[in-house]
Amino acid sequence: MKWLLINIVIALAGYYFAGNFVALNYEKPAIFLLVFSSLFLSFWLLTFLLNRQYFFKVPKIIKFIGFILKELFISNLRITYDVLTPGHRMNPAIIALPLDAQTDIEIVALAILITFTPGTLGLKVSEDKRILYIHEMYIPDNDVEAAKKRIKNGFERRLLEITR
Repeated sequence: MKWLLINIVIALAGYYFAGNFVALNYEKPAIFLLVFSSLFLSFWLLTFLLNRQYFFKVPKIIKFIGFILKELFISNLRITYDVLTPGHRMNPAIIALPLDAQTDIEIVALAILITFTPGTLGLKVSEDKRILYIHEMYIPDNDVEAAKKRIKNGFERRLLEITR
C-alpha cells in the first residue's frame, strides 16, 4: 500500500511539473493520458528497481474488486428474488470455517468482506484465530462443505493473494 501511495504522488508530481513548466496547451484527455502514463512509468520503474512482486499485485487487485462486485450483485439478486416471490428459499446455517488467514488484518478483512455481501454474516473468530464462524442464509441441499469451499476458494484465496 505504501508503494501505491508513492506512485500516485509521483504521477501527480509529474502532472504538476508538466503543467507548470512545460508550455503545453492540452485538453482533459491529454491530462488523463499524462497522469496515466506517468503513473504507469512510476509503477514500472519502482517495481523494476525495488520490488517486482508489487507490480504483479495490481492485476490481482483489479480481479479481486471485480469478484467482490460480482458476488455482491449475485447475492443481492438472490435476496431480492426471495423477498419478491411467494414462499422462501432460505436454508440458513452457521458454518465453522477453518482459516488460512493468519494476521489480524487478513482475518478482519475476510470477515468484513463476508459480512458485506447480503445473506452472509461473520459472527465470531475463535480464540486461537483458526476458525471463523459465519451465518449463511442460503445453503443449497444442506451442503455445508460446498459453502465452505465457495468461501475459501473465492473470498479467502483471493484476499490472501493480495495480502501476501
